Amino acid sequence: MLSYRHGFHAGNQADVFKHSVLFSFLKLFIQKQKPFTAFDLNAGSASYNLLSEWSLKTGEAEEGIIRFLDLYKKEKLPLPIPEDFKAYLDFCLKNYDRNSSYAGSPEIIRSFLQKESNLILCDLHSAEAEKLKELYKHVENVHVHKRDCYEAVRALTPPLPIRGFALFDPSYEVDSDYTAIAESVEKVCKKWPIGIFIIWYPILNHKTEECGALKSRISKAMNNKILNIEVKHFSNKIDSENEYGLQGSGLLITNPPWGLEEKLKEICGYIEKVSAGLD
Repeated sequence: MLSYRHGFHAGNQADVFKHSVLFSFLKLFIQKQKPFTAFDLNAGSASYNLLSEWSLKTGEAEEGIIRFLDLYKKEKLPLPIPEDFKAYLDFCLKNYDRNSSYAGSPEIIRSFLQKESNLILCDLHSAEAEKLKELYKHVENVHVHKRDCYEAVRALTPPLPIRGFALFDPSYEVDSDYTAIAESVEKVCKKWPIGIFIIWYPILNHKTEECGALKSRISKAMNNKILNIEVKHFSNKIDSENEYGLQGSGLLITNPPWGLEEKLKEICGYIEKVSAGLD
């Protein structure tokens, strides 16, 4: 949806969840040391100032990454910190200490990118696409497309290198996102069977039917070769029982690498434990 701007929400609890999971996935994925193609289909602008007017207006980063980094720097996070989650925090801290920024999924993926690999970024919003083009204009293996993510993933697959993954992270402000993702995976997996799909979704009380249908269709399309993980979100500012409030987040990962599930369960449990302790 073109009215959605992630700058208002960057670094929130949903980002901490999805990006720490992405970080852990990538650490495991690159162990094979083979070139790959990554699609970030709802890329946003890749980097966000957490002291911007947008970020301060919602205050979501305060209960997300800023809280985690503050506790981390003060050595007040519960021990032991999962190894992959600590690596994610170190990555975030480097950016935050340098210029108060939060690196989104394009920057996380780029940090793991090998010379022979490619990163394809898509965003339909003109301002976001222009920021991406400016940021990566001198990076040869990062390719920016201002185009519909569902059309793009169908048109650009199977990619070269053929090994790779596609990240879906839409706003879900329109109900068609649920069905569009399912339809895209159903079509693309037939011509790109080794491709991995990582699909983020919001947990909303009023969208349980749509979310259930998405999970069911993805599971069927992938012959049940999926990993489904979820976390609950906590907040002092928002009534968690609100019918329309974000209750939590989930991820569907198809063709998951061996060993990933154990790592992610540890990370998700840790995130919930820390987030539940909001003052």
